[in-house]
This record gives sequence, C-alpha cells and structure tokens, in this order.
Amino acid sequence: RRYTLLNVQVCILIIDWCMRSLVTKITSAASCCLDPTKSVVIQEQQEQQTDDLTSCFANTSRMNSTTNANATANASTNASTNGGGSSQKSTYEHQSSLPRLPIPSLEFTLNKFISTVEPLLTPTQLQQTQQIVQDFGKSIGPELQQMLEEYDQEGASQKSFGSYIEEFWNDAYLAPNSSVVLNLNPFFLLEDDPDAKIAKSQIRRGASLAFHSLRLAASLKNETLKPDEIKSVTLCMDQFQSLFGTARIPSEDRDEVEVDLESDHVVVLYRNQFYYFRALWPRNGQGLVTVAVSETDIAEILQSIVNDGKKKDWAESIEEAIGVLTTLPRNEWAKARYQLVHSSEGNKSALEV
Repeated sequence: RRYTLLNVQVCILIIDWCMRSLVTKITSAASCCLDPTKSVVIQEQQEQQTDDLTSCFANTSRMNSTTNANATANASTNASTNGGGSSQKSTYEHQSSLPRLPIPSLEFTLNKFISTVEPLLTPTQLQQTQQIVQDFGKSIGPELQQMLEEYDQEGASQKSFGSYIEEFWNDAYLAPNSSVVLNLNPFFLLEDDPDAKIAKSQIRRGASLAFHSLRLAASLKNETLKPDEIKSVTLCMDQFQSLFGTARIPSEDRDEVEVDLESDHVVVLYRNQFYYFRALWPRNGQGLVTVAVSETDIAEILQSIVNDGKKKDWAESIEEAIGVLTTLPRNEWAKARYQLVHSSEGNKSALEV
C-alpha cells in the first residue's frame, strides 16, 4: 500500500516524458551463435606495456538511465588531457550537503495527476477519474502520504538512498521482464563534428569522441571534475559514478547494475565482433589516473580493428552476433548469459570485460 501514492507520482513523470519523446529508429539483428574458438588477437605496443586487442563476446547495456549527452559533452570540455580539472573543487564534495528531493503534498500530487491525464480522457472518463482521485484523497491517501514521508526520513537517516523516488525509479528500468530495446533504453544522435576533416572520417570522429571521453573518465576517477551548477546552485553528481565501467547484468528477478571502479579499457564493436584495448594508466605516485593513449593512437587502433574485422565474412559475422542476445526479454537473456558464462572459461573471461 505504501507504494500506491508514489506510483501515482511516478506515473505522472512517465506520462509527461512519453508525451514529449519520440523514438525515431532502432535496429537489431535476428540470429546469433557463439563459437569460443574463433577469437582474433591483435597486439598493440604502448610504451612499456603490451595490450591485447582481443575479440570479445561481451555486450553490456547501460541503465537509463541516466546519461545525459549534453552533460557529458560539457563536462568533457572542463577536463584536462590527464584527467585534471581547472577548479580545486572535488567532483562529489557537495553530495552530503545537497538538499533532498522534496515530497509534494498529497493535494498537489492528485491535482497534478488529473491535469496530466485530462488530455487523454473522454469527458465521461475524466469525471470518473476525478471521483476516484477524490475518494482516494479522503480515504487511504493521507495514510500513504505519511508512510511515504516516513520512508524518505528513514532513507535519509540511514543514507540508504538519496531520494524517495530512487529505488522505485530503478525498479521501473531494471525489473520489467521485457526487451530493453525500445522499451527501456533511450538513445541519442550526435551532431556532426565542427571540424570538417574529422566529420568526414568515421575513424577520426570515433577517435576524437573516445579520447575526450577518456579525459572525462580520468577526471571522474580523480574527482577533479568541477561539480555541475545552475545559477550558482550545485547539482547532484551521483550518477556520474556510473557513467563509465558500468554493465547491466541480467538475472531472473531483476537486472543489476555493476560498476567497476578500476575499469581502464575501451570496448569497440565492429561487424558483430568485440575488441578492447587499455586506455588508462594505473594510478601514479600521486594517486592520479592518466590517459594512456593519444587521439592519434586511438585512430590507429580503430583502423587496425576495421582492417581485422573486414577479414570475417558478413554472413559468418552475423551468425556470431552474440550482442543480439541482450535484446531478449530479461529472463531469457539471463538464462542465455548463465549458459555462456558456465560453458567455458573463455566465455566467462570475455563477459567480465
């Protein structure tokens, strides 16, 4: 019962979001299989360390959630080449002092719900909905409102979650037993690079995006990225901790989001084949993470991947398109991943990447 009122509030947010959003294009493959004996290794020398560009069979989905392309781009411009920042402020220094998301009053929530669904209802349906909402507000509504406020206070005192909506919002993305494609995972398109030479080359554009993303990743690991602000008001930076090195792991009951804080590589998907290369150095004597490759280095690596990927026939590549399994309903993908992990040590190791 204590979830009822919150579900009403979540529905308002979801309805409002759905009315403003438009999905334009999503494509996926239809068949796949896995042959762990067919992996290609490319050797790449980086200073004192040799890194493998290994064909992987892993594909990790990113939750919601959560990542804003504009925030990533703006944050990237603030990060220095070696992951330093122009400000002495720590990325997460304000987290403990940020105000909690306020819980709207019961009256506000019910009125907002009516105004949100009104365009979707006929006059008769609207009248019936208004009566139901009115009855709810006079019966169990106040009790549920109090339970919700107590739930939020408990979370604040125990620091178990940052917002009263957090756990329910995560469940809305991680619990449904449906394909993440279209249903749960949004996508975005990037504008053309302002540099015409880079814009015309997929390799150079990919290298540029990867390099600046690595600068941002290093800044987050070093916690030197300046906290986001709007009109001198500091914003929450908590989700930036899940921006890199994050995987959505399926299970039969609920997906789990796992974050590898020591992640230091880049995964590249080309012609249904997965490659990865080391991109960040381990922490140095000052405890800082630095970028291990230049933009030119990345371009050369990407070109090597393209050259290697083209050696495999398209038909054979499609047959081994292991990434398509992530488009299955959650329960089916969880079972398939379990079988892959337990079928060989090679599969287990690759999926851990």
